[in-house]
Amino acid sequence: MLKNSFSYHIRRGVLYLVAASSIVSAAPWKFGVMGDTQWKGNVDGENPNTVPAGIVRQVNQEFIRHGVKMVIQVGDLVDVYSRPAFDTRAELAQELIDAGIGFFPLRGNHEPTSDAANYVSTVFPQACGYMNTFDAVNFQYPSEVLECLSYSFDYNNVRFVMVDQFTRKDNSGSNNNDNLVDQVAWVASVLESRPENTHAFVLSHKNLVGQNHRDVVFGSSPASNIPAQNGFIEAMQRNKVWYYLSGHDHLHHRSVITSPDMTSSVKELICASNSYKFYTPVIPSNDERYNAPTRELPIAQELYTVGYYIFTVDGSNITVDYYSSLNGCGGTWGATVNCGLTVTPSLSFEKRETFGYGLDGKEFNVMPDAPLTVVADTCPLDDSHGTCACIINGINAISSVLYDGRKAIQNISTGWGRAASENGLLTSDILHLWGMENEIGSDECDWYTLSLSFKGTLSGPLAIVSKNHDGNWIRSTDININSDPGKFIIGRFKPEYGPGSRGIDPESKIVWAVINHGGTFALAPSNDGDQDDDGDVDNADIAIVASLKNKPASIKPSADLDNDGKITVLDARKLALIKNR
Repeated sequence: MLKNSFSYHIRRGVLYLVAASSIVSAAPWKFGVMGDTQWKGNVDGENPNTVPAGIVRQVNQEFIRHGVKMVIQVGDLVDVYSRPAFDTRAELAQELIDAGIGFFPLRGNHEPTSDAANYVSTVFPQACGYMNTFDAVNFQYPSEVLECLSYSFDYNNVRFVMVDQFTRKDNSGSNNNDNLVDQVAWVASVLESRPENTHAFVLSHKNLVGQNHRDVVFGSSPASNIPAQNGFIEAMQRNKVWYYLSGHDHLHHRSVITSPDMTSSVKELICASNSYKFYTPVIPSNDERYNAPTRELPIAQELYTVGYYIFTVDGSNITVDYYSSLNGCGGTWGATVNCGLTVTPSLSFEKRETFGYGLDGKEFNVMPDAPLTVVADTCPLDDSHGTCACIINGINAISSVLYDGRKAIQNISTGWGRAASENGLLTSDILHLWGMENEIGSDECDWYTLSLSFKGTLSGPLAIVSKNHDGNWIRSTDININSDPGKFIIGRFKPEYGPGSRGIDPESKIVWAVINHGGTFALAPSNDGDQDDDGDVDNADIAIVASLKNKPASIKPSADLDNDGKITVLDARKLALIKNR
């Protein structure tokens, strides 16, 4: 929901009334992001004026299916600029607009001219805040010659900052290597002026550090315009911008980019191709060629696919789902094929990876072979349980290897939600844990032990639970990948406990589980320790354990509650600590 005030702006002598929002919390909502849309020759008759209409229509239907509120494209709207080409791209965007979905474009290096700069306001008036903006408000621009080219706007609890680096309306700025330098202060100001506890994304066509192209948003290589780069990345970090989004490279790539002065950083998302062509990373990487010391930590990469992105905004948390399709040139996942498309492929999209962050959470970069135990966070929300989440065992043992030979890191983020949102099902705050997966296309990660704290006196056993694909809370160990269910143990975690093991330590007031997936986690009442399968832990269960004292654990493994291989009176005493009261 938006609470509106108004300000006045004069454009070309006309007075416009512009809504300025005070943004408050709202229900979850989605927006989509897509990469470059280029086509070479219209061999199949589906792709006029160098626009890949056949691909765009398929991607449009995906956005409509997901129920997004808007779509953003990060430049290169056409392959060869002409006014008819822009008209064609705008006609394709009308499919979204007719479905009630906003479309907000950026220019790329394939439409860099002053004629394109002036024609934008005709075919994409939404970039000017004139029409087809739906509920987007607060349109701002760095200057008159950049109006409708570089612009920021708000939708609900997100500020989008769209930065154009190409020739301007008055034909100035023909050296696009320098065209972001005089916009850094504007970017910083619009980031700083947004309401507290809201999100912001900065988007431009070219990359901070590219994988194929050496030319970047600040010049001909990542070593260009160093002071401006420092200021730009520092402004994003200081204002809690988690992602800088770009296109240009026609591949899916995520990385952490550090400023040249090595004092600040931001995550870069280079968007997959929606085009006839796909690029291959250079070897050695552009980071290794041009940066000393190197400034890029790669997270994930996928080549030679057509893809798009769905951002789900849920209060202070952002979850991003990356969907892609094989490009129609043959191959399989893991053995994709590079080519130049000449006819429109039939696309079949799959969700390939999920990542995200929480404004109330933390971020951890874990290098290959390094411990995962650096991950620790406590819920900071008002009126929360004060739940502490820690990874207490595990190593980043399996790392994907990029085309250029570099190993990917784990970029792990936390976020938080309130238990009250789940109607009494949970007894802790809700932890969101992103970035645990080993490689694209799999939810599986290295085995690790997660612990969550609880408060107060136990009134029955607790377990760490996760939401499954159907949205139901179940034990986190029950959705481990390629693993048998493990053992329930009362006491502290020990490194020798196997995959799937789970437990509760009443003394330290933590619940732990050995798992191999990320996701959403919380504490909930469980039936762990129930010996007679009646749904609770009571004196009858304690009596069953006591009756088996001095027996081997093989008689009734669930009664060996301290996992020492035998059933003793100590197991009965441990069970008494967690019985339902």
